[in-house]
Amino acid sequence: MRAGDQRLKNWDFSSPSLMELKVGEILNREETKPSSERTGRVHPFIIFFIRAILGVAIAILITRMFRGSASLEYVAGLAVVLVGLAYVFEYFRKRKSR
Repeated sequence: MRAGDQRLKNWDFSSPSLMELKVGEILNREETKPSSERTGRVHPFIIFFIRAILGVAIAILITRMFRGSASLEYVAGLAVVLVGLAYVFEYFRKRKSR
């Protein structure tokens, strides 16, 4: 019998080991839970970043459709309006649900 086998033979597996306790503690953390079980929300900066990118993309499409060319001033102005409207609609939606 090897030395490693002898040590395993002498261990008591009826109680959880320190390693099992640490693994259980890690698995119960918020960041390891599935998104449906998390209580946290998306960080507001990430929401703004997504809205800004979508606002610019949609502003380019709208400007190209109605003006024929996408100049920087029109795209920037329309993107600011679109992102602003997203926040206004979010405010009214949250106010209505309270």
